Amino acid sequence: MFHSWIKLLPDFIRVFPVELPGRESKLHKPAFHNMELLVAMLASELYPIAHKPYAIFGHSMGAIIAFELALSLTSRGCLPCQVFISAAAAPHLKNDSYRKTNLSDEGLRTELKKLGGMPNILLDNTEFMKMFLPTVRADFILFDSYTYKMGQVLKCPVTVLGGRDDDSIKLKDLLAWNALATGDFQLRLFKGNHFFLHSSEKQVLQTISNELSNNKYEINQ
Repeated sequence: MFHSWIKLLPDFIRVFPVELPGRESKLHKPAFHNMELLVAMLASELYPIAHKPYAIFGHSMGAIIAFELALSLTSRGCLPCQVFISAAAAPHLKNDSYRKTNLSDEGLRTELKKLGGMPNILLDNTEFMKMFLPTVRADFILFDSYTYKMGQVLKCPVTVLGGRDDDSIKLKDLLAWNALATGDFQLRLFKGNHFFLHSSEKQVLQTISNELSNNKYEINQ
């Protein structure tokens, strides 16, 4: 998803895509089922580069990981200059109606179709789905077992991104992040569904560039 960002974002932004266990080149490694353990691992790996100005971007479930990672790195003395939250409801809104851990394989496939981020040719490929669904299920276990700790807030600027046609995440879900941000808060909406990162990539990257360009100027002052 983020491969093209390396080339399309301006030179002053270095992109470090985070590849989680159970995906792509790490497909052979077991996926995490516990958010606290996952974030601890990520914070330890990213800590050495977090002493320079850095931002964190997370999409969908990755937005919750980004939120917790920002909190963890902040507690270690490395405050991000910006956090970008994409296509995710604020964690304090979470309730049992969101739970999908117990869905059958067919139920998981239906959820993926609803989100619209994967072509039907893959969703209808039995062999591919047999390999891919365990990772999807692990994601739902990770998310369903996660509980937001009341009072935790981001102390840096926060920009929330959403798709105008995203049926899974409502405007109120995105606006609710404002309660978890003590710094500047902005909401940006883009044409597209839950995976507007594809349909509106140029506009999304322009927003990120503009926000980080402003931060770059302030840091250099």
